[in-house]
Amino acid sequence: MHHIRTRAIRGAAAAAVLTLAAGIAPAHAEGYFTSSLSGYTDGGESRRWTDKNTDATSTSVSLWSCSGSPHLSTGFRLEVWKDVFGPDEGKGSKQNTCNTNYWGDLASGTYYFETQLPSGFSVSASGVRVDY
Repeated sequence: MHHIRTRAIRGAAAAAVLTLAAGIAPAHAEGYFTSSLSGYTDGGESRRWTDKNTDATSTSVSLWSCSGSPHLSTGFRLEVWKDVFGPDEGKGSKQNTCNTNYWGDLASGTYYFETQLPSGFSVSASGVRVDY
């Protein structure tokens, strides 16, 4: 009987440790939003988001269920911009093939992404998620 009670106490202690560990796990992203793209051409801009930089999370843009007109077999580029007074600050462009791209931990500010496509092309995505 003592053996069973000891095992139950150990199990409860292990559960408590796991619960405590889950409570101190790294925080999730400061924020995110979901959206879609419909017929974006070169220079198509997303909505803006404000990153207060209260965490160390990398800014990411994820796209899924994409289609292009004409077909974009090699994908297209996305560029993240910081909205500032005067010319906006480019934070780099990434090749996107209906996947996730990361821009690292960006400083506080208001941001948006822009599609970069050849003339005459457009892209749609039924799913967009931006984490920041």
